[in-house]
Amino acid sequence: MSAFDPFIASVGRLLEAKELISEDEQNTLLDQLDAAFPNADMEDLVYSPHTRLDAQHIVNEAAYREQLWSKGGRKAVRDRIKGQMTDAIENPASPMEILLAARVILSEIDREEKREN
Repeated sequence: MSAFDPFIASVGRLLEAKELISEDEQNTLLDQLDAAFPNADMEDLVYSPHTRLDAQHIVNEAAYREQLWSKGGRKAVRDRIKGQMTDAIENPASPMEILLAARVILSEIDREEKREN
């Protein structure tokens, strides 16, 4: 059993049953995930259409973002996300919903960076 198994189960529940579980339960699960991975943008990882990842990959990405944060702060995590979104935009096989989501996320990051400067 991995230390990440409870988080994988929580993400799996959100992915598989988000229409079937209450908003309160969704919020509780997201709060628990945010507590475990405070710098990983868990809601974005779980709900954004650009990810299309399974629960294991979402938790792995969250753990990786936490490592990036510990080495380079928010900028390092932003750079990772920007790279992922750019890859999605440049991929000719990306469906329209992923292209649109990636563009929105890049715009949000750009606005966030401008507010900080």
